[in-house]
Parts: sequence; structure tokens; C-alpha cells
Amino acid sequence: MNDSRAFRVLKYYLRWSVLSVIVGALCGVASAVFLMALERATATREVHSWLLYLLPIGGLITGTLYHFWGRSVEGGNNLIIDEFHDPQAVIPFRMAPLVLIGTILTHLFGGSAGREGTAVQMGGSIADQFSHYFKMTRDDRRTLLMVGMSGGFGSIFGVPFAGTLFGLEVLAIGKLHLRGIIACAISAFVAHHVTLAMGIHHAQYAHPLVDFRLSATVWGSAILAGIAFAGAAERRDFDDLGPEDHVREAEPPPDQPAVAEQLPHVLGRGVGGDVEVLGLAPQQQVAHRAAHQARAKSCILEPVQHLQ
Repeated sequence: MNDSRAFRVLKYYLRWSVLSVIVGALCGVASAVFLMALERATATREVHSWLLYLLPIGGLITGTLYHFWGRSVEGGNNLIIDEFHDPQAVIPFRMAPLVLIGTILTHLFGGSAGREGTAVQMGGSIADQFSHYFKMTRDDRRTLLMVGMSGGFGSIFGVPFAGTLFGLEVLAIGKLHLRGIIACAISAFVAHHVTLAMGIHHAQYAHPLVDFRLSATVWGSAILAGIAFAGAAERRDFDDLGPEDHVREAEPPPDQPAVAEQLPHVLGRGVGGDVEVLGLAPQQQVAHRAAHQARAKSCILEPVQHLQ
């Protein structure tokens, strides 16, 4: 790596580090405010159980808020996912206070509402505001959304490690967008510690001690049960459970390469060379080493290729 490219890489990650700290701090503050309000709403409902009868009123209030002020953000999580895959417009900031108020009202009147959606929408909408002020490509904006979601999830639940992975994976199920791993980690940990600094104490759950000294009978039963469950899920004879059968029988969509063709590419990137997977035929191995070497570049340097 020459000096000029090294400088661009350093500049790129310095920029994202600063931005991630800012986004993480804002997400941490938003999460702390939300958790404080949620705790008070829950305590109030437990003292005044008659509030449960006013749940329809709470729904009417929430619906009214979204009708007059939240039509542009009523898509919620789906809006963020859509913007990730096909960026069009900046997510309105009003999404954050509206989802916060709606969740608090739901809990106040005895309704059931999880915190995951609140974390995603608050973090995503807060982070996306910075795309107003920074010149960002489509990929940069995707990374920004991941950073916000990591900060929101990590701070609301007090799980910065899980928050990092959540932001990397949730917008594209089954894939990890490793280009943003450093930024997502910074955001999640900063947000988590800001929330703690504001006096929030997350619920602690006891983990019962498990005795792993199991007998051969228990292990054998577990293995047989796993085979039985796999057979039930596949709805086929146990003779067809071999991995080679699944690879051979898979019929991908016309616009997507076969799993057997994708697998060597994926694993080859990890080990640094052509690989043989499940005894696949030679023609299913990596065909062009030059193409493989291009794909094998470190995911840490991948985001700055467009700066060249």
C-alpha cells in the first residue's frame, strides 16, 4: 500500500470513527430517555390497573399522531429496510419521537410492544440525518443506517456486542455487511456506555447452572431426536439426508447461481485458495483465480476502494 492510499484509508476510518461516536452518543441519549419513560409508564400502569380499560384510547392517540404528523414514517422498520436497499430520501427525524411516544403509550395502557422496533427506528432515523451534512455515496448511507441501528439496539438492551452484529445483519437477512463492522462496533459501545452514564440499569437475568455431565443415554437420545426432527422437517426418507443430495437437487432461480457454485467462492475467500466442498466436481470449483484474488481482498480495505 503506497503512502497516498494509506492516507486515504486513515482519513476514511477517522471520518467514520468520529461520525460513529456522535451517532452512538445520540442513540445512547435517546435510548436512556426511552427507557426512563418506559420504566415510569410500567410502574404507573401497575399502580393504576384501571388504565388497561383505556387501551383503545391510547391506540386512538397513537393513530391520530401518525395520521397528522407521521404519514411519511408510518412504514416503520420497512421504511428503513427499503431505504437501505434502494436509497431515495432521508428518513424524517420525526420517526424517532413518534415511535418513542407510541411505544410508551402502548405500555402505559397495558398493550404489548417490543423494544426492537423502537431501537431500529430511533437509531436509523437519528443516524440518517447526518446524510444531510456529509457527502455520502449510496454505500456510505447504507453503512450510516447500520451504525444507527447498532447504536440503538446495543443501548436499549445493554448488549453492545449483539448490537454490532444486529446492525450488520438485520437489514439483509443471512448476510453480514462487514464493511461497516468497525463503525457499528464504535456506535454500539459508545451508545451503551452513554446510556449507562445517564443512570440506566438494564435488567439482569439469572443464568441457571447447567450440569453438562450427561450420560451416554441422554446424548444418544438427543442425537436420535435431532435425526428425527431433521427428517420431519425435510419430509423425506432418512436416506436422502446426505449433503450431497441437497446440493445436487437444488434448483436455483434463473438469475441466481447454484448453491454448489457459490459455496466454493464463499469458503475460498476465507481460506485464501481454491477449495473442494462436499466432494463437488472440479468444474464447480473456483474457475478463475484472478477473480478469486479480487474477491479475497480484506473486508477492512474494501470500503475505501472507491476513493482511489
